Amino acid sequence: MDKLVLHDENNEVFVITPKYLFNAALTGRDEKKVKEYIENLKKQGGNPSKEAPTFFKKSPYLIDTNEKLFVLDKNNSVEAEVVIIINEDNEIYITCGIDVFDKEIQLIETLKSKHIYPNHISSYVWKYELCKQHWDEIILRSWIGSNDKRLYQETKLSYFLSPESILKKIRNKYGNNIIKEPFILFCGTCPYKIDGLPWIETFYVGLIDEHLKRTITCRMKQEIL
Repeated sequence: MDKLVLHDENNEVFVITPKYLFNAALTGRDEKKVKEYIENLKKQGGNPSKEAPTFFKKSPYLIDTNEKLFVLDKNNSVEAEVVIIINEDNEIYITCGIDVFDKEIQLIETLKSKHIYPNHISSYVWKYELCKQHWDEIILRSWIGSNDKRLYQETKLSYFLSPESILKKIRNKYGNNIIKEPFILFCGTCPYKIDGLPWIETFYVGLIDEHLKRTITCRMKQEIL
């Protein structure tokens, strides 16, 4: 497993070597909105799970903080996600990340589509305890394009299940020991502001905490080999 070098809100550096990596999906709190999101994915050619929420276990090697992704073609898509990180001391940190998946393979099997590319996270994180009380007001936002940026996704974190709830569900599925090891969980995404699943060469993600006046950002640029 590769080591990730991360920085907290005090710019203190710590290193984590994740033993587990998961992508969650369909993690909205509002069941009606989750159903609408599923139907929208179907219209765009997606093959969403029937179980909500659902979890995809990935190789822990498929995670990095790189800003460049080399690809063979334009047949993938990206989305913004909130990410939970649990370190060796069982402390919970939060950041933002980018999930990349192959659109053709996703029509056959979602898990395989997510193993084609690594997940990306920001190298900056926040301690969950410092934002727990105003969690629902934090904003997840993404943009596409390099010069003329367009809004791609935007929601408050109240859209998603709380960290406590989603961790409880993953413990119920995989056992209590799953989060006693260094662990990274992508917590699912939110609806898109643009129809379809376009090829996105440059993608920006922001986690905006207006209460404490701070922002975490994550950027990825794709380059065809």
